[in-house]
Amino acid sequence: MPSLPLPPDFALLESIRLRPTGELDHLDRHLDRLNRSSRTFADLYGGAHFAAGPSPAALRRRVEDFAQRVRSEASNAVSTENDSEWKIRLLVDNAGEITLEADPLAGPRATNAVRPKLFLHDEPVDSADLFLRHKTTRRAVYAHAWRAHGLPRADSFDVLLTNERGEVTEGCISNVAVETRDSTGRTIWLTPALNAGLLDGCLRAARIEDGTLTPATLRPADLLAAAEPTRSAPPAFYPVPKAGRRIVCFNSVRGEVDVELVVPN
Repeated sequence: MPSLPLPPDFALLESIRLRPTGELDHLDRHLDRLNRSSRTFADLYGGAHFAAGPSPAALRRRVEDFAQRVRSEASNAVSTENDSEWKIRLLVDNAGEITLEADPLAGPRATNAVRPKLFLHDEPVDSADLFLRHKTTRRAVYAHAWRAHGLPRADSFDVLLTNERGEVTEGCISNVAVETRDSTGRTIWLTPALNAGLLDGCLRAARIEDGTLTPATLRPADLLAAAEPTRSAPPAFYPVPKAGRRIVCFNSVRGEVDVELVVPN
């Protein structure tokens, strides 16, 4: 059993995109991931933790009923467009109590907007840290990285983490992928492998399953290889993507966002 107890406000967390049609994106994957995390923490901390939670079928009904209420209330609000999308936050604490919250999603960025920045963080995470592999309310590592780079801010999207081996892991709110080419010149997309120490995002899992993404060991140099570094004023340079080479952050709520990598000197 782990030496550190779970804090009293600890909860498993899933963020789910609610479409205007009522569709909950990747709902099966979100619920499956939460169920796996629940079993993991119940095994590690004793059966009293998370054991009192609802069955998967009951949890699904709770989420779907809540989403229906969100849409119904939104349609009755004069100030809300009928095509609104929402982020549903599902939390299950260690006593099995469920909390559901909804926040409206901002519209997509303008297509002619400057690509938001992705800052490379220089403090490594521990690839063996269990909490990196599960989505929970324990987010101090991510909050610290965001504060270190002044996020949130309008010109930026996320902060990119690396582990003790110098491998790229993930962003604080997203997975990451880089466009490259294989030995035959064919375009492929690579994303960090799970053994680097990261969350298996639902969109990541779906894209690996359909063959769009390939897990790989990536280092910052692999991302820089997709860009021509152009020096600017210290302490950072802003790589300009080569033709056909992109770096993308993505998650199941925000979708895919082309980003500009910012690397400290």
